[in-house]
Amino acid sequence: MSKRLFAYLFTLTMLFNLFACSNEIKLSGERDGKADAPIQLEEHSLIELPLHGEAGDAENEYSGLAWWNDSLILLPQYPSGIWGNQESQLYMIGKADTLAYLENPELEIEIETIPFIDAFTGKEISGFEGYEAIEFIDDSVYLTIEASPNGKMKAYVVKGDVEQADGNLQNIRLDQTLRLELEPQNNNKNASYEALTTDGEFLYAIFEQNGGDQNEQPLVLKINQDLVVVDELLIDPVNFRLTDASKIDENGEFWMINYFYPGDTHLKVENDAISDKYGLGKSHLENEVVERLLKFKLDEKGINLIEEAPIYLELLPKNVARNWEGIVDLDDIGFLIITDKFPNSILSFVNIR
Repeated sequence: MSKRLFAYLFTLTMLFNLFACSNEIKLSGERDGKADAPIQLEEHSLIELPLHGEAGDAENEYSGLAWWNDSLILLPQYPSGIWGNQESQLYMIGKADTLAYLENPELEIEIETIPFIDAFTGKEISGFEGYEAIEFIDDSVYLTIEASPNGKMKAYVVKGDVEQADGNLQNIRLDQTLRLELEPQNNNKNASYEALTTDGEFLYAIFEQNGGDQNEQPLVLKINQDLVVVDELLIDPVNFRLTDASKIDENGEFWMINYFYPGDTHLKVENDAISDKYGLGKSHLENEVVERLLKFKLDEKGINLIEEAPIYLELLPKNVARNWEGIVDLDDIGFLIITDKFPNSILSFVNIR
């Protein structure tokens, strides 16, 4: 082969490879016709845990999860039914049953009902729109309530007690005399304090809309066990919605659900700093929905987003969004998360081990 022919063929090969690589990069980072960050993150598939019987009814509209000892408590938004015409109750699943099912999916998970002596209904709180979050400190229970009297958003933190016998949870009873009213941090409809976490001493109420376009100065309210706000902590701004938080660990670290439903057009942004920095997974490049878990740290300066890649959940196709509303740690192996009624009541395990 002549040197001239060899050089010609070599040039053609290099041009072909360059063209192929440039196309590959464009496709891997393409979203809605725009070139964003290339795929960098592995998405996490989910293991669904069956919610049988009435516990699986979408009308429960689950809005929170929390551990009481080794019992997982599932909080419906309307424990007495959306019309307030049912016996008020929560649901409970044992941790041992959960771990056993993950080892052997042929086993059945036992789901118990827990009487919820509910002092707060639409009669006591004007514009009552249900419970949004739940947390326990020892045998005390704390919940947030969302309301919209006269079209203006309000939120409340309420307190109750766990009543037990021989270490078994018998019921949860709220104290009607204990109620802390919280003002919203913006004027958006249906925006409230959807996340509640604790370090074992204090509670931290987190507003759901903390992006720069929605909230000029996002704050987390530090609340003592007598329902008194003792501090207001700055939190790093995050786009979309923060819908629930895991418990704060001994290092001050915890995780929150960060969710975007395309129908919430007022929360849509041109650029998302987290996606720009860490990239996106395959299904997130193909859909507008965002379903991810973000890691935060509580310290003396406030609540900071840890510089660590998010956990992206593998999405359903065709922009079908799962409105994840509750999260808890499951030992050190992952998380349990739960949806409200969209697209159904779904309890799933996210494996991070």
